[in-house]
Amino acid sequence: MSIKISFIIPVYNKEKYLNSCLDSIYKLSKYYKFDQQFEVLAINDYSSDNSLKILNKWKKKNTNLKIFKTKKNCGVSLARNLGIKKSKGEYIFFVDADDFIQINAFRKVYEIILKNQSKDIFLFYSEINKRKLNKVYNKNLIDKSTNSFSDSLMKINNNFSSWNVWKMIVKRKFLIKNKIFFKNLFQFEDWVFIATVISKKPKYLLINKFVYSYRLTNFFSEGKKTSSKSVTNAFKTYFYLIKINKKFKNKTIEKMIANIKKIIYVDLFSLKKNRILKYKKNYPFLSHIFSKNLEVQNKIDLMKVNSLNKFIIFCAGRFGRAISLKLRNINQEIKIIIDNNPHYHNLKINNFTIKKQTYLSKNYKIFKDYKILICHMNNKISRAITSNLANSRLNKRMIVKINNI
Repeated sequence: MSIKISFIIPVYNKEKYLNSCLDSIYKLSKYYKFDQQFEVLAINDYSSDNSLKILNKWKKKNTNLKIFKTKKNCGVSLARNLGIKKSKGEYIFFVDADDFIQINAFRKVYEIILKNQSKDIFLFYSEINKRKLNKVYNKNLIDKSTNSFSDSLMKINNNFSSWNVWKMIVKRKFLIKNKIFFKNLFQFEDWVFIATVISKKPKYLLINKFVYSYRLTNFFSEGKKTSSKSVTNAFKTYFYLIKINKKFKNKTIEKMIANIKKIIYVDLFSLKKNRILKYKKNYPFLSHIFSKNLEVQNKIDLMKVNSLNKFIIFCAGRFGRAISLKLRNINQEIKIIIDNNPHYHNLKINNFTIKKQTYLSKNYKIFKDYKILICHMNNKISRAITSNLANSRLNKRMIVKINNI
């Protein structure tokens, strides 16, 4: 029997979670002749921790674990591309080394794959930190609606930044035939990959199962950093998406483009104003983004003078991290970001300590003169936070919503 699925796992300094990831995959050996139907390709991307030792330990017990080593840290895109080229399975499942799969749900998906091998892609749902954020829209196992592939992607991606390749199992022949590989990006590589897949109009099935579990834990990962490098990366992503959309007009790709514009706007807060003015001159078609960012930066600078440098940042997401970078050197006694994600509690970023909202409520007298900057890229969530704070004992006049574009 030929290998049906190749699990491709890029590994870079994931010693804390790697055992859990591999264990979730190798549980399949309880139900199948693993060596005959599956293979695992782990690309050790020049890890400096014990990741390679862990892989070698698993290799001793599992002959079908193939370990590939890079001579330098190449990034997830090139690691996955190596996996595509070296894989032998009919289908590919991209798995991140700090995540895991739900074995019973995967078994259902695998049964469907075996019965529908004319399909190029099988879509499914994912959960974040064991929380099922998506709604399964159809009680039947397979969604038999007439939605297009891109419409189904929108269905399972109710968060604007959730275009991830680990929500699908894709036919290797489809990728090779259409020359679909990952662009050398360190953020949003999945977006460009998926946009390219959309443009090739794949045959697919949407399966109403939560198969993939994503750990929202690594707060300081490369993909979450905000810097001049991330701005350049966002520009590259924007141009790739524009190029794809010119050839194949699609509303999902257009949504990606709209969201990458928001990210460019946010990441610009990590740059000095003279650098932004230079970008504005070089990229006049994005002039409104640069102008809006400079307008808000000037607003914050004015507040820094008038409010004696007292700020609270609300939300530790990309927007909040960018604003904290701008404010990290301000002279104020207490620097905090409010975020209720338990995995972020008491972490420090850019001199700010992340606290839960209860901390703000308990100490409202201390913070009565602080400006509260609402930083969230989702306008609906931003409005909800503003409304919630307005009903608290805090000074409503100190709440400032920093609107994005």
